[in-house]
Amino acid sequence: RMIAEIIHEHLLEELADAKIFKNFGQPLLVPIPASKRRLRDRGYNQCEFLAKQIADIDRGKNFEVVDILRKTRETPPQTGIRQKNKRRENVKGCFTLAREARVSGRNIIIIDDVITTGSTVREAMRVLHIGGAKQVIAVAIAH
Repeated sequence: RMIAEIIHEHLLEELADAKIFKNFGQPLLVPIPASKRRLRDRGYNQCEFLAKQIADIDRGKNFEVVDILRKTRETPPQTGIRQKNKRRENVKGCFTLAREARVSGRNIIIIDDVITTGSTVREAMRVLHIGGAKQVIAVAIAH
């Protein structure tokens, strides 16, 4: 909860400027999805948990959490891959949008736990832009 509070406060500061200068209002919070196997092993998706905590703190004033990204294939963990180009290849094509996803014209904030090379976030952004997202930014606990 403490991490979510810190991120929420940071997001509010960023949104204050973004609303004015980038027309970035009422964004959707989209957690990076976990694979089915990781969900079974871990029991939860930490990105989804964090996004829900942020939205709970916000009480619906600025954000809405939507679980619209799907991980369509198992990939080896990015932490075990050192080369940036191999990480990019590892996640290429691993996400799709859920059928009910309505992202066209929407601003989106991707929630991830760790960004190292940015490959996972870039792939998620690519899929969201194909779905018609207006602007997409990413937030992570660690970089």
